[in-house]
Amino acid sequence: DNSIGVEVNGSLYLNPASDKTVQLIADGAKELAQDYEIDGIQFDDYFYPPDCGDFDASDYEAYCAQTDQSLSLDEFRKQNVSRMVKEVYQAIHKTGKNIVFGISPQGNLKNNEGLYADVITWCAEKGFIDYICPQIYFSLDNPALTFEDGLQDWLQMEKHQNKRAYAVNRPREQ
Repeated sequence: DNSIGVEVNGSLYLNPASDKTVQLIADGAKELAQDYEIDGIQFDDYFYPPDCGDFDASDYEAYCAQTDQSLSLDEFRKQNVSRMVKEVYQAIHKTGKNIVFGISPQGNLKNNEGLYADVITWCAEKGFIDYICPQIYFSLDNPALTFEDGLQDWLQMEKHQNKRAYAVNRPREQ
């Protein structure tokens, strides 16, 4: 149905599968870039609600009905998010101002798959983001993934020319 908002567990989420949502967000970013003295725009890491289930089932069904070789639901969602990211990037840069666009995804690179955030493509290809600032907020001695190991995952990732990666970690209070 391509509706702009979908209610999930009492909260309203913008639907990345919706053309109206993508336009709304791109227009908002363009307005910020055009009308305000800012250096950049940064998105956080949530694009689909956690455990979104059939959040966009009608959009996915409509998509499958229109194509002979449909993507899996996960790939469909990832494509929707990437399309939105690309539209926002283009809207910001069409203003002609020197404003950067970046995303602050999950610090554990593997966790981004479940959020349908194709950070590998966004970093490697032109036209998605100017920088990436992963949320590597876990402690230096986190048993699941240390700060250093998480940082290395991001630093070793292929990045398109002039694309930057930023990481910040605060030491634990004693």
